[in-house]
Amino acid sequence: MFRIMCVLLAVGLYFTFSNTNVYASSEVRTSGMTKKGDVISIKERVFPPHLSPKAKKSYPNWEFNPKTDPQFYKYRHPQQWEGQEWDISKWPKDMTDKAILEGMYATNVFNRQYVDDKGNPVIEVGPSFYKLSDLDRRRSLKLLADYFEFFERGNIAFDVRDWSESVKIGEYTRYGFQPE
Repeated sequence: MFRIMCVLLAVGLYFTFSNTNVYASSEVRTSGMTKKGDVISIKERVFPPHLSPKAKKSYPNWEFNPKTDPQFYKYRHPQQWEGQEWDISKWPKDMTDKAILEGMYATNVFNRQYVDDKGNPVIEVGPSFYKLSDLDRRRSLKLLADYFEFFERGNIAFDVRDWSESVKIGEYTRYGFQPE
């Protein structure tokens, strides 16, 4: 019984795949052809409306509304940054900005500050700077810039460099910390 089944399977496979050009010939294929058999060029083919390169998307019920516009919430929502800066007035009386900066220098958040050969002010950060969150890095650099009245004196930016290799890791401008 098993031999008969194997022979029938072999014969069936032989007749199925012996004439392969029937299945691959252009007369049998229907892709890109009309019902009569005429070949349609790619330019004449009808694309679905959502894939057509000439289709113009029109949404008659959509109007600009800042409350529902995704671009508005993606780029124009400054209220998300409110309340993230340190408010020194709410700190305890013994915690002044000077005491906080002295503590940051003592714990190696900041290593030293100097002016390089080109005349650019530089803050050299220590290993503890990298243990701070991104938000606290911004806050600490802002506290330093505000304490020394950096921008009020006419400076544009200062470089932030690593303590171990003196590699510039970013700069601090009026707009905040710009990492490299």
